[in-house]
Amino acid sequence: MSIRVRRRQKPRQREILDAAREVLLNEGYGGFSMEAIAEAMACSRPAIYKHYSCKEEVVLALAIETERLQQKLRERALLFKGRPRERLMAVGAVSVVLYPRQLIAKLLATSPAVRRAKTSKERQDELRVLMTRGVCTDMAIVRDAVACGDLAPPEGMDYHAVFFGLWSAQWGALSFMSSDIPLRQLGFEDPEAAILGSLVAMMDGFGWQPLSAEWDYNETMRRIASEVLPPEVVAEVGGREIGHIVLARMPAAPPRLDLAEVGGRVV
Repeated sequence: MSIRVRRRQKPRQREILDAAREVLLNEGYGGFSMEAIAEAMACSRPAIYKHYSCKEEVVLALAIETERLQQKLRERALLFKGRPRERLMAVGAVSVVLYPRQLIAKLLATSPAVRRAKTSKERQDELRVLMTRGVCTDMAIVRDAVACGDLAPPEGMDYHAVFFGLWSAQWGALSFMSSDIPLRQLGFEDPEAAILGSLVAMMDGFGWQPLSAEWDYNETMRRIASEVLPPEVVAEVGGREIGHIVLARMPAAPPRLDLAEVGGRVV
């Protein structure tokens, strides 16, 4: 019996996860099943069940793998030589690069359908710890921006609230992109660029320096694509390149009108 046949009869976890990621990417969660994974591997379903008790357990395993990979790329982003705002853009670019091949499993793993399934507490805890660590790492960039004077949160907000607004906007956009809504048919030609562009606009809205009217963030994106996420790194993780993304430049804010100088009154 050949080695290839023996592997098909007794697939390894690595082979199962590779096949599962392809099924999830091509068929979506609706077509994702233990049977579909077994069919993709030309092996029996019991062979898959020896490693994973259900399809939700496979999704959790994929999400953990994604989070570990994202952490490695996040570390590259944190070493980017630039202002805190530029480093946060680099972190945001990591998510764009990992979508959809790697990130879909992570998005699914946090959904009620997976969280309420009978998955192992060990994997649930591992994913929770990894994701919490990632959030804390990213949030520290916003804290650094406040500490160095680049960001003064609006009244009634602190750096936690600023980070939550930015983070939830990107998470929501990625979830939207993972839905069955035909975004490109509706005119969303480049959703990935829209995510990064929206983050730039939101950071401008928070007054996070330097503002895009005063700084060439397209040059920042070119540096991120070259220094943090070069083609060889992107290819290794099966991601998409970001060198083509062009960000809109926000206009400078108009000078504030002093009502007293023009004889006006406050209403």
